[in-house]
Amino acid sequence: MNSCALALERFESGLSDYWKAYYTRISLGASIWEAALPPFRKAMQASLMPQLLAIASMGVVSLPGMMTGQILGGSSAIVAIKYQMMVMAAIFSAVALADFIAIRLYLAKRFDKFYMPKKDIT
Repeated sequence: MNSCALALERFESGLSDYWKAYYTRISLGASIWEAALPPFRKAMQASLMPQLLAIASMGVVSLPGMMTGQILGGSSAIVAIKYQMMVMAAIFSAVALADFIAIRLYLAKRFDKFYMPKKDIT
C-alpha cells in the first residue's frame, strides 16, 4: 500500500512537471501510455527503491524474521537464506505488479477519451 501511494504521488507530480512534453507527444500521435511513459518510469523507480534497498541489506544489515526463525529452529542457514530470498523476490514482484496496475488504472481515470486531463477525478 505504501508503495502504491508513493508511485501514484510521484506519477501525478511527474505529470504536472511534464505537461508540455505530454501534450507534444499526444499531438504527434502518441498513445496515452507512450506520452506518460517518462513520468511512469520515474514513479516506478521511486516506488521500488525501498524494496530494492531491503533486498540489498538482507542478511548484512538486517536478519529478516523468517530467516532468523528457521535458523533458530535448527534449519540450515543456506536453506533459510534461500527461502528468504524467494520471499523477498515474491514481495518485490507483487509490489511492482501492484504499482503498475495502480498507475494504469489511474491513467484510465485521470484522462478522458481524447487523452485530455479531467477537471475533477471522482
